[in-house]
Amino acid sequence: MLTTAFAGLDRSARAIHCFALGCVAIAIVLLVTPAAYHRIVYKGAEVAAFYRTASRLLLMATVFLALGLAADVDVVIRRTTQHQAFANTTGHRDRANSCRLLARLAALGAYTQEQRTTKALGVSVVEK
Repeated sequence: MLTTAFAGLDRSARAIHCFALGCVAIAIVLLVTPAAYHRIVYKGAEVAAFYRTASRLLLMATVFLALGLAADVDVVIRRTTQHQAFANTTGHRDRANSCRLLARLAALGAYTQEQRTTKALGVSVVEK
């Protein structure tokens, strides 16, 4: 049933869905990486540098997850309404602007989360 629905999508919706799957796959890799990295590089020891690296990886994962979810929501709206105008009411420029806004919000969230994490750990991240 799902493959029939996928085949019924127009070419751009299929491309957006594939992009969304790729973003979610990257997010999963970024979410799993810190555990393996910690075990391999630091042998499980508590090191402040690891927390900084892990926080960055996890925050990057949220950006990719947000992009993937937003792209698939677009595809779902197209599929359920059978009309591209409802998925994107004002054209491709606004979709690009929406993606930029989403990326900026994710970056702002990543920055504030990193600040909170470093404050909680008592680690200074000033780099010279």
